[in-house]
Amino acid sequence: MILLAGTMFLMGPAFAQPDPGIADDFFKKTNYVYAIPEYKTLLKLNRDHPEYNFKLGVCYLRTNIDRAAAVPYLERAYKQSKYPAETPYYLAVAYTHVYKYDQALELFREYRKKAPSKDHPMIDRYIENCQVAKEMMRNPIPITFQNLGPGVNSEFPDYYPFTTADEKTIYYTSRRKEGKSSKVEYDGYYASEIFSFTYNGESFTPGKPQANLNSLYDDQVVGLSADGENVFVFSTATENKGALYRCYKKGGQFKKEMFIQQVNNEKSIETTGFMSPDGNIIFFASNRSGGYGGYDIWLVRKLPNGQWGMPFNCGPEINTPFDEDFPTLSFDGLTLYFSSNGHPGMGGFDLYQSNFDPETGMFSQVKNIGYPLNTPADERTISFAEDGKHAYISASRKDSQGDLDIYRVTFEDVEFIQTLFTITIPVPGTSDQLIKDAIITVSNEAGDVLGDYRPNPNTGRFTIILGPGKYEFSVEMAGYKPYSEKVKVNEFTHRLGKIEKIFNLTPE
Repeated sequence: MILLAGTMFLMGPAFAQPDPGIADDFFKKTNYVYAIPEYKTLLKLNRDHPEYNFKLGVCYLRTNIDRAAAVPYLERAYKQSKYPAETPYYLAVAYTHVYKYDQALELFREYRKKAPSKDHPMIDRYIENCQVAKEMMRNPIPITFQNLGPGVNSEFPDYYPFTTADEKTIYYTSRRKEGKSSKVEYDGYYASEIFSFTYNGESFTPGKPQANLNSLYDDQVVGLSADGENVFVFSTATENKGALYRCYKKGGQFKKEMFIQQVNNEKSIETTGFMSPDGNIIFFASNRSGGYGGYDIWLVRKLPNGQWGMPFNCGPEINTPFDEDFPTLSFDGLTLYFSSNGHPGMGGFDLYQSNFDPETGMFSQVKNIGYPLNTPADERTISFAEDGKHAYISASRKDSQGDLDIYRVTFEDVEFIQTLFTITIPVPGTSDQLIKDAIITVSNEAGDVLGDYRPNPNTGRFTIILGPGKYEFSVEMAGYKPYSEKVKVNEFTHRLGKIEKIFNLTPE
């Protein structure tokens, strides 16, 4: 019905006046993507219309297209003598997205004076976040972002990335016009579908839909085991409200089964699930009763008899009266990562971490991971590689393809594990005698000499430690022809820890 109405409008006479009802219908149905061009058309005829400006600003705030674009429309609405009552609130939210926190604070405080008391906790949380965000921006964490490009990303939302421990396979969700459905859903996007791509330490393959993980309905990846043998999926395939599924590999293909009974609850919604690396604990997010409000993070433990115990709320250290979601554990099982819009942060959902004791089930005080990883937008997931230096997130940044994109994040203050090369040079014609007086010169890609290395006089072994990069090893030895070899240390090579190489020299 929505698409038909829009089509009839587009096919109408060129002189027909825009119909406000079409824009409002899209807005009421939360199809903000389609509502945006309709309100823009209406504003061409009445630039200062307070309601059209207000609703267009709200549309931008409720999509990932460009939240900063909301500011001029909401400012224009606010300047009118009669503006919608919530205009100051949404303009304040829009100011946070352009990092104008002082202006946002002023408007939030103004709006609170007239707002219903039930809205005060939400407004107070925004006021606190504005103050926290200003401090976070004064102390940014050293990270870099790499957009994975059009092979992985699209003009549509690409989000919820999860990597295996070795970082060789990454699963994610996309709502692009590809795969199982070309039908636009109620919110203006295509059905969600699970994709994956691979990484070899240097380049990424294009994302491909995973047929045996997807149904004819909406499917989203919400968790992944360290070895990639288990993918956790939220799907609407059999439940109107959606349910969690575990997809496990069997014969090289994924088989789907309902998540454990203790997690899926008929009276609530379980959005995300994650299994600890040892397989003994499952974390999940749910809005079931007995929590602290909204969605909480819960856990269940495997009992000695192999059965699963009853769900246990992770407590007020983790959960708030608002929403917590997407729990994941570090690969050593000692750090819990999750998203929340209840703990102090930049605004919206931020990413947090807490130390976890798997024996006692106790959590340390929650820590915001920091800016610029967290922004005024919603950061919902983070998935770390085993090295702890790299992680995958989804975000809408200036270099995005048009909506949420997948990014690889590098934490610059985490040291690379250096690659240890042990090199031997056998005496020609022998298998057990080594040359012990050669010199190996190591140069980087620019030709700069990094060092001259001599072997251990007792063992004849050269020991050279290098980080990721391209190098040239040159060997000089009296009575032998010069020898050189190019060596590439990529981000996977260094994880091997130790590499043994044999250089063979030729007598002159």
